[in-house]
Amino acid sequence: MAGFVSGEGCFSSSIKKSPTSKLGETSWLRFIVTQHKRDQGLMNSFVNFFGGCGKINQDTRTVYYVVQKLSDLTDIIIPFFAQYSLQGVKVKDFEDFTRVGKLMESRAHLTKEGLEEIRKIKDGMEYLKKRNMFPKVS
Repeated sequence: MAGFVSGEGCFSSSIKKSPTSKLGETSWLRFIVTQHKRDQGLMNSFVNFFGGCGKINQDTRTVYYVVQKLSDLTDIIIPFFAQYSLQGVKVKDFEDFTRVGKLMESRAHLTKEGLEEIRKIKDGMEYLKKRNMFPKVS
């Protein structure tokens, strides 16, 4: 699973405007694995593998396994990948994802300072993705 997710998974953090939040913004975490729709059965097996957490979404060509419930992320997904290490550039994303998860679990995202800390982590994740898309050629 860890090897598969290293190639096909995404650990995502975002901050979005929220009219119901006192700060006007809210933080989200999301774990996603994508595959061609022909692999629907494989993607369905992820829900079972992770104890019923997450859901399957699809469009005309792609199937998505998505987990965004904070307790599922902090109680199931993060501990799994902490035990079974990822490889490659996803390691850094997972580490940052875990940091944001801990901040959200402690409800720090409900404070201006906590939300700013999450923003810094999130911006670093985006920078790493851009930096690794075009590696330097010697």
